[in-house]
Amino acid sequence: GEWATAGVRIYEGGGNGTLDSGDQLTYLDSSSSTDGYGFEVRIGPDLNGDGYGDVVASAPFASSETGLVRVVFGPLTDGEYEYSEVDATFTSDVASEYFGYGIAIGRDMDGDDLAELVIGAPGNSDNDDYAGWIYVYGGGVRAGDFDNGDATSNIEGTYSFGQIGFSVGAPDLDSDGLSDVVVAAINQDADQNAGGASVSYGGTI
Repeated sequence: GEWATAGVRIYEGGGNGTLDSGDQLTYLDSSSSTDGYGFEVRIGPDLNGDGYGDVVASAPFASSETGLVRVVFGPLTDGEYEYSEVDATFTSDVASEYFGYGIAIGRDMDGDDLAELVIGAPGNSDNDDYAGWIYVYGGGVRAGDFDNGDATSNIEGTYSFGQIGFSVGAPDLDSDGLSDVVVAAINQDADQNAGGASVSYGGTI
């Protein structure tokens, strides 16, 4: 089926009651009704080092399920942002890997005081059928167009239909001041009957 309206609506905090589309402050629009833009959204931390939180939104069904991720740097202004008005775009050249199905922002994984962007691609079959793949883009995010070859590190799925990257997170689990990567996998063993999660600690990614 088709997505009725693909996009991201941002509302001002502190209110109460029922909100509708007319109450939005900012709308990030898609040029397609089928790419799933806004499937995953993360707001902040600051990716480009200007002191403002940024917005990351994925469209994992774009380009026949290859997927893409777009970043808009803060501060956001009221109104509508078209696809062409985003600041950074991340794409993949791996067909049908659902790039952006899971996304996360780590505050700092390697001690350089710059945030990292983590993008999951559970449909990647480079190692085995739908084993999945995680792309980590370190050193902050600057404006421009980037692809999966620009990732500074990768976490590779190893089990058939494991689909790592289905969901990802980047908390600081061990309180060392560095964000860690938590990765969900639908199947975590060779028998394809047990899901699980794995952790890669900051400083080792």
